[in-house]
Amino acid sequence: AILTTFTVRSYMRNKVQEIKDRRYPLYIVTEILDAENVDHARAAGADEVVETRRVGFSMIAHTVRYHGTAHAMSQVLLTGSYNAYVGKIPGGLTAPVQYGELLVRLRLTSQRALVIGLQPPGEATVINPMRDFLVQPGTYLVYLAEHPVLPAPD
Repeated sequence: AILTTFTVRSYMRNKVQEIKDRRYPLYIVTEILDAENVDHARAAGADEVVETRRVGFSMIAHTVRYHGTAHAMSQVLLTGSYNAYVGKIPGGLTAPVQYGELLVRLRLTSQRALVIGLQPPGEATVINPMRDFLVQPGTYLVYLAEHPVLPAPD
């Protein structure tokens, strides 16, 4: 997976003129089994890395203690009724705003969407932030919905 990621990125760097008019830039998601290879996959050019073994083992261990969680998370992650999405804040932000105020302003529940977190620019994802958490311009929303209701990140 790491070699394939590196090869694709290398190829793309050598084809700048041929791909300059692509509608969307190439976005590489790499599956990694062992956690020690995550940084290598990112260094090879992966935009995102999925640690399948870690996610699977964690879900099994968690479900042993908290019955039903594997079923619930499978409904969120597998294609079906509700899925997790990341999207842009409609209209963007020109200044920081409190998370609670933003939720009231967006009224996404009327579109059957549930915001569960934030992806601030250059920072780790924040799941279930406090209502007074300051949302900075450029932050993306992490939400659950039957279909995408917000524009996807660039």
